[in-house]
Amino acid sequence: MRASSAAPSITDGNDRYVDDTRAWFEALSGSARFVRPASVHVDDLVDTVRAKVAHGLADSFLLGVKVVPAGGGHGLALPTGPISKAHNGRIRELLGRRHRGQLRVLTDLVRRTG
Repeated sequence: MRASSAAPSITDGNDRYVDDTRAWFEALSGSARFVRPASVHVDDLVDTVRAKVAHGLADSFLLGVKVVPAGGGHGLALPTGPISKAHNGRIRELLGRRHRGQLRVLTDLVRRTG
């Protein structure tokens, strides 16, 4: 993560998206669930993700966050289209476990805008 005194921006989420994806791939890389050609390494996959971000073909989930009415005020929501409550719970858990950098950007933005 780069050190900066500049206020966070929602577009910082794309940098964190790449970082979060690298961490996810690295966590999976020792698992039988991580299927890829033997010649393809985590760095190759991350380079592909970075290129997709640069060309607008992938981006942080933060760009989809919406402000919605909540409890007499406002809240943040991420439209995901879950098919059940259980599915929604899995999405929520996945975001919290695998997208920590992006969530830190969002938390910083919310704190700064109070």
